[in-house]
Amino acid sequence: MVDKKVIIILLLLVGYIFFIKPKAENIESMVQELAFIQQKISKEEYLKKNKEKILKDIDKMLQIAQKNKQKFFSPQINNSEALGKILEYLKNSALKNNIEFLTSQWGEPVEDETGNFMKLPISVVVRGDPPDINKYLQDVYSYNKLIKIDKVTFGIYRKEKINLSFSVIGYKLLKEEKK
Repeated sequence: MVDKKVIIILLLLVGYIFFIKPKAENIESMVQELAFIQQKISKEEYLKKNKEKILKDIDKMLQIAQKNKQKFFSPQINNSEALGKILEYLKNSALKNNIEFLTSQWGEPVEDETGNFMKLPISVVVRGDPPDINKYLQDVYSYNKLIKIDKVTFGIYRKEKINLSFSVIGYKLLKEEKK
């Protein structure tokens, strides 16, 4: 009689281990999969519901990207020509703002780490009265291409004028994006 009870208990234990326990694990994985599917469906419903707004936002971002792209020099223009245009703008701005343009030197163009654009550096030294220097720098920042003023140093010249030395970095795209 004890042997029968032991055999029945063993059979129940084996049944539990091999049949009931795996089904419980399967139910848990099914619950997780169902939750994932519900989440995916809710995201798809959101996208469907807001499709027009999302498309308008994408179009707006593309327009902004196109405007920003126009702030770079084109890949078709050579580096010397781009540097020349920047230098010409700097000199014309100096004349317009009563600034004495003392010297300039082109740096070696350097490819950015991302490989998307080329940095075009120019070192410049100018001299002028503080209010004129201020107007000149504002004018330089209003250039229609993206430039960065870097490494600025200044000194006083004969008590009333300032010598301003700085680097300007222009940016040129390396490759044209495919449409």
